[in-house]
Amino acid sequence: MLFRSRTALLDETWLPYLRTAAGGQPVPMHAEADILNVISSEAQIAGWNTQGLPADPVSSENGAIVHCSKRWPLLIDPQLQGVAWLKEREKDNNIQVTRLGNKDLVQKLEHSIEHGFPVLIENMGEKIDAMLLPVVQRAVTMKSGKPYLTLGENEVEMHAKFRLYLHTKLSNPHYPPELQAELTLVNFTVTPSGLEDQLLALVVRKERPDLASRKTAIVHQSNQFLVKIKELEDDILKKLSSAEGDITEDIALIEGLEDAKRQSVDANERLAEGREITKSINLTAERFRTVAARGSVLFFLMSSLAKIHTYYIYSLNAFVVIFQHGIDLVQEAEKKATQAKKPKSMLARLKAASSKVIQMTRFNWNKDLLRQAFMADPSDFAALSTMLLQKKEAEAKDKLTDEEFADR
Repeated sequence: MLFRSRTALLDETWLPYLRTAAGGQPVPMHAEADILNVISSEAQIAGWNTQGLPADPVSSENGAIVHCSKRWPLLIDPQLQGVAWLKEREKDNNIQVTRLGNKDLVQKLEHSIEHGFPVLIENMGEKIDAMLLPVVQRAVTMKSGKPYLTLGENEVEMHAKFRLYLHTKLSNPHYPPELQAELTLVNFTVTPSGLEDQLLALVVRKERPDLASRKTAIVHQSNQFLVKIKELEDDILKKLSSAEGDITEDIALIEGLEDAKRQSVDANERLAEGREITKSINLTAERFRTVAARGSVLFFLMSSLAKIHTYYIYSLNAFVVIFQHGIDLVQEAEKKATQAKKPKSMLARLKAASSKVIQMTRFNWNKDLLRQAFMADPSDFAALSTMLLQKKEAEAKDKLTDEEFADR
């Protein structure tokens, strides 16, 4: 829903406006404008994924917002995926993690503001201590050309590298308008489509580690080429700006430009080749989409059980562990089957993985997920399962024609 609303806002409102904004003429831009590519780069996103940011589009957009925001970000993150990425990302900058009720909160803030350390205040409620408002509002006062922040009764010199991150585990918090106006709210709550993409990447890493490693190598190589192209462009501009006299008679300059052009063409050709290989890898990975889609439905099915009783509450990390365990069981069964007869086809493997993940009778949910605390009522589970699958079918039918839906 979040991704679709952002896409609709871009495609239906913002881009049509830009096409007539310049006195009825379009603002110069690419045919397929993508805000994510403007405020971030493929290299940055790949680096964030390495640090633990989920590889789905919504998470990439959220990471770019956190990275570019001038206001302090407030992460709405019940599953703790964004916070885990943030801690890993700022680890080398000596991030200070604290909570509103901690006794050392003020001391940590003062020390971090002075020395430029990032601060993460996690597990916030819907209220914030009035003493922190000047920091949240970035109410800087200048003294002798230096910025100062008021923290309680003290005025603390603010380091240029100081960053404040706020986090709440509430899935639908209600903050007053004056607080929302001072912060950038970033919603890291996992969505069905986002979780499906994350599980797809996980399944591919488990089932086809060769594809996953090859794609990682191509992304790394592409990032290097992008950096090289940028360096060549900057070098060309520098040479042209510093050239004196008639540049057509400067043989060294012309030869340097020709060499830079050859390297740039070669890098672009390799980039195009890498994109084609990546497209092929993605097509192969899509064959595992069914398993990921079933896993996503199962997670939200189990999350819905919390509406029946609170002892059904558990984390996304716990679900991912169980999901991986299900894949491991399928792989172990395949190894035993391979010893006795010929290996299964890809289609048979996909069916086995889907069956292992979705069937309660073959997959011990009560032992692994509910920790033998209680047993979900079979009628409750069946009703929720039916409703969620019907919802999934309805969403799929909206995206497909009647003929395509019938042929699935």
